[in-house]
Amino acid sequence: MFTQIKKSDWLRFCKEFNLANQYRRASVKIEYESTGSVETVESSIFLGFSVSKKGRWIEEISLIVGSNNPYMIAEPVVSIYRPVNISVMKNDNGADNHIMITDGDCIVVSMSLSGEQDIQLRHVLNEELAHSVFERRGSGHGNDLDDWLEAEKIITEAEYELV
Repeated sequence: MFTQIKKSDWLRFCKEFNLANQYRRASVKIEYESTGSVETVESSIFLGFSVSKKGRWIEEISLIVGSNNPYMIAEPVVSIYRPVNISVMKNDNGADNHIMITDGDCIVVSMSLSGEQDIQLRHVLNEELAHSVFERRGSGHGNDLDDWLEAEKIITEAEYELV
């Protein structure tokens, strides 16, 4: 059963959701009710929500997943403008299992989370990013540690910028 989050609690909810669910596998479905079309993004590494406020209210929530692009490690899958509803479903163990966000234009974004929070997924992301940094440098060998550390720095900065 979905539990609706009160609008006054959205910012706190997003921060807590990020902390509890970062580095879990996520599948995202975007439904455009006006056209009946659906987009899906399968099995990404969830990094968190990025929130933009206007005054006291949240104007935009972006769902961010990990990417091996050194220029955009935290890739927004979708941005929900003028959200009107956030609902969450927990599994039998009390962990977040599914979240649904609806906007004012009748777009419904659903994200299903699988597995537990897994810091190994951060390692996988770092490994992929380090390889991209290596390729960006021209694939010159001998700088493995520097590539790894640059990837670590990029990921840490991206994590810091979320909510």
